[in-house]
Amino acid sequence: MKKGEINELQEELDYLGLNLSRIPKFIKDATVPSFNISRINNDKDLKIYRYVPVDKIEILLTPTLRSDSIKKKYSEAIPLKSFLNNDGDEEEIMLYKTFAKILRNMSTVEIDKIEKMQEIFSEEQPFKVKYNKDHLWQIYYSESDNKYFMLVCTKEDMFSEFLYLLKKQLEFSKSRKKEAPQIYVPINYVNYSEGILQKSEISDLENYLWLFTKNWPLIFEVYNENNELSLQIVGETFVYKNIKSYYKIVLKTTEEAIKFYKLLKALFILQTEIKGQYNFETKVNTNDELSMYLSKVEITFDSLTNFIKNEFLLADYEIKEQNKNTIELEKRLSELKQDVKKKEDEYLQKQKQISTYLECKKTFLGKVKYFFKSEKSDKSKKNNQAYDNILETENITVDTRPINTYVEDKNFYTIEDLVTIYSLHEKGQKYYKNLSQDIKALELKLENIISKVNNANLYIEEIDKHKKSIFEFWKFANKDEKLALEMADSSEQEKDKKEIKKLFNLEMDFEKLGEEVDKLQRKKLSNEELDSIFVANTELLDLLNEVRSNNVSKEDLEGVLANLKQEFNSSRLVIEGETFDIFGNITEANNKVKYIGSRSHRELEKDKYKIMNINKDIDVFDFTEKIQSTLSYLEGAIPKITSKYDIALYKVEPIAKNLEEENFEIFNVDVENELEEFDGEENVAYNLICLNYKENLPILYYTNAAFFDNTNKTLPIGMNLSTKVLIDNKRLEFLLVNKTKFRTNSYFKNSEENGRIKSKDIFVYEYDVSLKEDKKDDLTQEKNENILSEITEKNTESEVEIAENNEKELIEKEEIYEDLVHEEQNDDDDTIEDIQNLEAELESFDEKYEDYYEEIEKHVQKNQILKSDEEETPIVKKSKKILKIEQKYEKEMQKQQEKEEKARRKLEKKSKSKKEGKK
Repeated sequence: MKKGEINELQEELDYLGLNLSRIPKFIKDATVPSFNISRINNDKDLKIYRYVPVDKIEILLTPTLRSDSIKKKYSEAIPLKSFLNNDGDEEEIMLYKTFAKILRNMSTVEIDKIEKMQEIFSEEQPFKVKYNKDHLWQIYYSESDNKYFMLVCTKEDMFSEFLYLLKKQLEFSKSRKKEAPQIYVPINYVNYSEGILQKSEISDLENYLWLFTKNWPLIFEVYNENNELSLQIVGETFVYKNIKSYYKIVLKTTEEAIKFYKLLKALFILQTEIKGQYNFETKVNTNDELSMYLSKVEITFDSLTNFIKNEFLLADYEIKEQNKNTIELEKRLSELKQDVKKKEDEYLQKQKQISTYLECKKTFLGKVKYFFKSEKSDKSKKNNQAYDNILETENITVDTRPINTYVEDKNFYTIEDLVTIYSLHEKGQKYYKNLSQDIKALELKLENIISKVNNANLYIEEIDKHKKSIFEFWKFANKDEKLALEMADSSEQEKDKKEIKKLFNLEMDFEKLGEEVDKLQRKKLSNEELDSIFVANTELLDLLNEVRSNNVSKEDLEGVLANLKQEFNSSRLVIEGETFDIFGNITEANNKVKYIGSRSHRELEKDKYKIMNINKDIDVFDFTEKIQSTLSYLEGAIPKITSKYDIALYKVEPIAKNLEEENFEIFNVDVENELEEFDGEENVAYNLICLNYKENLPILYYTNAAFFDNTNKTLPIGMNLSTKVLIDNKRLEFLLVNKTKFRTNSYFKNSEENGRIKSKDIFVYEYDVSLKEDKKDDLTQEKNENILSEITEKNTESEVEIAENNEKELIEKEEIYEDLVHEEQNDDDDTIEDIQNLEAELESFDEKYEDYYEEIEKHVQKNQILKSDEEETPIVKKSKKILKIEQKYEKEMQKQQEKEEKARRKLEKKSKSKKEGKK
């Protein structure tokens, strides 16, 4: 080795405290412990964690990888002492070089991290039991020698754990302490000791917890510093919608473990065997332990007996009530059967009567025979039918089949009793549902039969009307009329059809939503409005709301402006003598390629300093004007975009804050993103605002166009940069519909440090959102204005020029109609002729511009929202004039028609009176 390498090696040996000339006795005496590989379970999961004294661990080096089999690693293992001799034979020198290579790769920083971590673990075990890089601790246990040994795989490149252990062993060997320090490590290839629960019971617990939490748990056997065993279960569970939280269950005794096992087993049986009746929920309590709930009532092992008894008595009560309802349904079903039978018999009689008539009308003798015999047969049939009805009503019987409970009243009930009674309850429910369906079917059948009987009665009544004389009946029977016997009544009322709305799914629909709203906002919003949306996503939002509510002072504005100037100066190279920015809005070349996800573009990112015109010379008055203009752009942009779906919006607030009903506020579509991005600081409780935001409510989305200028038209379409939205609470009404609470330790910044997890209480306030009444008209008007602007944009330049060049002709058209009104008032005789002439003139005039006027006229008539003349474009003004002119024309034509009708009636009366006088 070179001199420099020898010096470096000596420094590393000094750091470890290892003197190669005086190797400690515990290293010299080390041997390879006996290890029966055939008895090892093939399961490689690290299930056993414990505190092991450093002097109880032998260090063995093996020329393998960690991924190699345990058989290979153990068979080639050599004690550490064989690697410390640099004066031996060739094989020993090669081993020494291997050890020197390990020292050259040593990282003192990583060793110090492990030491600090172990100091923390000496006071408290990690929340998740296992910790990062625990797979690097290749520690095994020899039962025959009662020793632990560490296999160091020399073909790897990370040896911090091995060197840390060696350093601690050397420190202990030099000290005079009686007890060696302990380290918290996993023990590889060791099965459960089954000291608390058997392996089969642990496997059952995994299945039970998966059912309730929808996540597989990790179950460990953990030994503390005093070698006391505990069973620790760590996993994740949903606590609110798709929000998760970690939980940890520590079972220190067999009794605790059996109680917990029996509780989960009982709830598992109830939820799986009695389907649809029980759906147990999981929550995390203040100790981050898992609790089981049913309808906000916690269920524990101690309350399980009373819970089963109460549920059994409740099922018994429901069965009795169900029996009462079943008896009523059976009576109703029996009555319906009788009614249907009567109506069917009546319908058959009517049908026979009509078929007899149709058969008889074919011949002369048949008509005569039917005329003289039908009345007698009708009377006899009515008498027979009345007699049959009496007999039927006497023989009505109701066959009731109530379901009786089979268990007598007693102090304790079992899971078996509860499962059995609910099986009977389910059977009764099926019978009840079948009865209900039968009743509905019979009611529909009865309704159809009644309709048929009514039609038959109408037909027979029509026949009977013409039986006053043989001649009239003969004349009626010879007519060829269609029989409408089988037609149902067309006067049935249709049931109200509920509008079916598509449900928004964040994972499946968000990408499509982002593309749709980004296209829409690029089309409908101006650059200034998009800039204002970007500014609202910064710390200036609070100032915007204060200015809007007139709750801001000059000092506040000066303070915000000073902070912005300071940030501006610190984030850019500002030259003292520079009076303006020579780059302007161009901060870099427009050919520089950037990426959003996997899609490239060449656009510039928006800058709040440029948008707000922040520079060295800006004063508070210019800054206030800029704030006010940003507010006006925001208020103008809000009504232009509406929600595409019924969607849930979320916002996390400190415990002291809630919904601000007069402000602009930013919410998140993804509740998990909202929790992760919120800076939790040291608070232990927060509010989560949930808005049930309906379709077509005003909303602005933070799409890609809200963060980049699209000057080069290369910006990808979508919402790839944010899941946030901006709403104006001032336009909305909020109704609190639900309050709930959950606890989570899976989110927020810095929620986990050194194996410790910080839990947070989250109070959820859920609101239904609707538009304020005074804002609905404004929103509708804004929508219609947008539609109108789109229509005018579609007109080509040539059409606009035509409309402007022919303004005189439009005025002339209006004058023609005014002359028409004047002439009609003064001279009624010439009005029709004038109308005809004017009509021909107007037709020739309208043919030239028919398509253009039709488009605007349809829009105006449909929306009825023309603005005042001062605010309208010239084209819209002209369309309004046309509409007024045509309305006048229609009124005058209607008046003329009324006058002509009156004159016609007078002439008819005169001619009629003359005829009567002649007679």
